[in-house]
Amino acid sequence: MSRSGELGAVNWLPWGREAFEKAREENKLLFVSISYPACRGLVNMERVLFVDPGFIETVNSRFIPVRMDREMFPATDFVYMSAAVAIRKEGGWPNNMFLTPDLDPVISVGYGKPPDMVKVMNDVDALWLKSTPQVRAHAAHIGKVIKIHLETVDKTREERDPDLEKLRISMDMNQGGFGTGSKFPMAGVMEFLLMEGNDDGFIKLTLDKMARGGIFDHVGGGFFRCTVDRGWENPQFEKLLCDNALMASLYSHAASALDDGVYEYTARKTLDFIEREFGEGLDGGFAGSIGDDGAEDGEYYTWSMEEAREVARDDQFLEDYGFTGKGDISLIEGAGGIPRIIHTGKSIPRRIGVRLGTEALARMKKAREVRQGIYRDEKVIAAWQGMAISAFAKAAVTLDDSHYLAVALKAGEFAMNSIGWSHCVFGGKRKGRINLEDGAYMAMAYWDLFEATGEEKWLAACREMTDASRQKFATGDGGYFMVDNSEGLIARPRNYEDQPYPSAAAVLGRVDWRLSIALGQPERAKYSADTAINLLLSLNGGGMLGGEAMSLHREVFSSTVEILYSFTESELDRRRWMQSGHHRRWGTARIPLGAASLNRVLSFGRKPTDVSRAFVCFNRSCDSPATSPDELKAMLEKLEIE
Repeated sequence: MSRSGELGAVNWLPWGREAFEKAREENKLLFVSISYPACRGLVNMERVLFVDPGFIETVNSRFIPVRMDREMFPATDFVYMSAAVAIRKEGGWPNNMFLTPDLDPVISVGYGKPPDMVKVMNDVDALWLKSTPQVRAHAAHIGKVIKIHLETVDKTREERDPDLEKLRISMDMNQGGFGTGSKFPMAGVMEFLLMEGNDDGFIKLTLDKMARGGIFDHVGGGFFRCTVDRGWENPQFEKLLCDNALMASLYSHAASALDDGVYEYTARKTLDFIEREFGEGLDGGFAGSIGDDGAEDGEYYTWSMEEAREVARDDQFLEDYGFTGKGDISLIEGAGGIPRIIHTGKSIPRRIGVRLGTEALARMKKAREVRQGIYRDEKVIAAWQGMAISAFAKAAVTLDDSHYLAVALKAGEFAMNSIGWSHCVFGGKRKGRINLEDGAYMAMAYWDLFEATGEEKWLAACREMTDASRQKFATGDGGYFMVDNSEGLIARPRNYEDQPYPSAAAVLGRVDWRLSIALGQPERAKYSADTAINLLLSLNGGGMLGGEAMSLHREVFSSTVEILYSFTESELDRRRWMQSGHHRRWGTARIPLGAASLNRVLSFGRKPTDVSRAFVCFNRSCDSPATSPDELKAMLEKLEIE
């Protein structure tokens, strides 16, 4: 996780058996620092805390120091982030945990200055030495509570249907998004609302605010992780593949559903950014993240008025993108913990005018490329690779772009041949065991490739990944665990929330529902329905973190619409046919005919003739075939009205 490769003089051990055994043998607490490469707090710790002599002496002599990349151990991170929230009533990374040799949580602290951290460490160690049995007992109690919370479903809850009012309560109708503090894009719940179709005003407000705001990198493309303010103005300067893949999917879907050119522009600029910045040099793989590594926060992305004027050479552009001599507003902690406002002197572009200013943006991009201050984490994570494949495959259809399909296919080949059944690839080597997120998002990626191409290869890969994931991670009551066993964990957590991205359990359920139709296996639909009910019981109806679970529920409990595409071998316009098959109706399965393992009932009597056709089937009744994409679109629009 260190950018320089040097970990100072701290005797770090990786998370694993060696560290656990050493803690037991020496009867010491573990000091486990959990973060991720793109985290700005990690940069600060590496430059200030981890090289401080007092910290080094204390952590080496009194604890077993362990560093953990949360992206390599997502389930473990989830467990200890739950513990952090329980202990200190807030989460976030870096998360520095003190654990007993039995891995039970004692205390959690965030990033602190060296003197403060050393004092905390001395106090914790003194308590451990003085009252070891009591500390063990208290930590074991916390661990037991966490285990119960993460492994069981609250049977007293009764809400098993999507609760839209619970979701609408949290909508910010002034600035878009959810809540009134820091803002995250929340792609899963936005996708649900986009399909649901009853809150288009809120959807457009949110999409417009994000596409114009500081959370979007207008110069280079792509989205930052979040903003620290309500109005999407001031971002945390880190970009993750998972966020950008989900946002590209959301905006390409919105471009089609809402017929908005701004959303298509945003989707394309994000997809092009992913291909260029995350994909460079990986031959089909996509790197995990790009972090802010500059001496000052946001140094790579921000501009003084003088720099911007010199590079852009367009005063109207500076006005349209919110540049001021004072720069952006930043909140810092003042006396008594009360935030005070300061001006940074530098600006992050956000579009407040009507002009795109593409020429000025291009000049700024070229000037920015020679700057230092960003770091790319080279891990290719299976789940995130799957999200990226889906983003390109779906955009190839909705935006009718053959290049995006070529990118998706190359990425799919990388997933099959290089990642396989591992969690990630790093330095050309497979690392880690596959988890639920990996299996679910790769299964969906393979389905999206099948839907875009009709090729048996991708349908077979989807089926195999889905079945293996259910076998490894199913709880037996419709739910799913995040990992296949609890080795090295004080709890084996279930997956249900959209946190930090759409629920993998719900994603897997949505894939299984599609396979139930494509393969003629109704038991898969039963698995999906059980999962939908289990998840909404766990979430008490859904809400802000239940977007994917609500989507799954809508999908499996709506009347099914089957769109069956019968293409001739010479058909050159498949994407336009598929694009016409996208409409805002739940329970729609789009299936290109021709794959060997498809349910023969679907193909019977619908083999390609001298022209391509599409069949729309509703309630087991099929209309006369459409013989053009426009005719298919008209049939589906009529179905939506009815």
